[in-house]
Amino acid sequence: MLYIFMALYAEAVPFIAQMKLKRVNDSGKFVLYQDEAGEAILAVTGPGKVEAAVAVSYVCAKYGTDESTFILNIGSAAGAPNCSDEHVQSAERSELIGQWFIGNQLVDGDTKRTYYPDILYRHPFAEEGIETVSIVRRPDEMKQMIRMDASVNGGQKSGSSLKIRLCDMEAVGVYQAAVRFVGQHQMAFLKVVSDAGVDKRMTAEDLQHFFADSAEKICTWIEDVRTLSRSWKVEKVGAKEQEILQLLCDQTHASVTMRLQMEQLLRYCTLANIPYEEMIRGDLAEQTLCCRDRKEGKAYFEQLKERLLYQ
Repeated sequence: MLYIFMALYAEAVPFIAQMKLKRVNDSGKFVLYQDEAGEAILAVTGPGKVEAAVAVSYVCAKYGTDESTFILNIGSAAGAPNCSDEHVQSAERSELIGQWFIGNQLVDGDTKRTYYPDILYRHPFAEEGIETVSIVRRPDEMKQMIRMDASVNGGQKSGSSLKIRLCDMEAVGVYQAAVRFVGQHQMAFLKVVSDAGVDKRMTAEDLQHFFADSAEKICTWIEDVRTLSRSWKVEKVGAKEQEILQLLCDQTHASVTMRLQMEQLLRYCTLANIPYEEMIRGDLAEQTLCCRDRKEGKAYFEQLKERLLYQ
């Protein structure tokens, strides 16, 4: 099953049309749309992380989850260059409008807790962190957040590791609920920059504009992810994959969670015809795979993912 969660109906309209979804009549207080085959559900959650978490919990409990389930949060975000230099901000801010990002780090703006979805597949989007806030950020508040970060290390660059400030209101709520039903590799967070902080109410037409132009491209990628996620349920790690998996686990001192991530990565590489065995055995021969402890093992695994998925 594919579950898509979007905060506002205006944002969802292009995807409802592109995917030919129909309104679900017996969905109670929730606004749900479903495809003809019954394999995709789109939920309009309303804004806010609590609303998003409740909707995710309802849909997952009602329709069920398994190894092939994929949860996708699509929405708009405020965005600004994470730099305190006003001239740089002014020059780069307008270039961000309309750009799409996939979240590789989620920060709860209230508690400052950080979560890391596993991106074990190729995608056409830039990766960036997303901070989920409880109230809409105005432009002056976005600038103040960046100035406060810059003051931490006394430089022009923010103390945050984020290159771009992306603020939404739902991602953390979706993650916190979804992780109770599916693995961290079974979810993704797509955000389009609609503004640099809102100081006036955006109209439905304004929101639809940012989603309509990209809906076809995103739906094409969604189909690729659906094909991949279906394989998670039926494909088993073969003998060759099992040998490489065990080699990786032994050399990196992998935890149970890390082993599962490695298994998913090898499975994806096999399905996508990405040659991984030669690279891993080459690393072993050059002793770059010989890690002294789990910390070094995690660092190696992150580098391996980068080389396999993006080179």
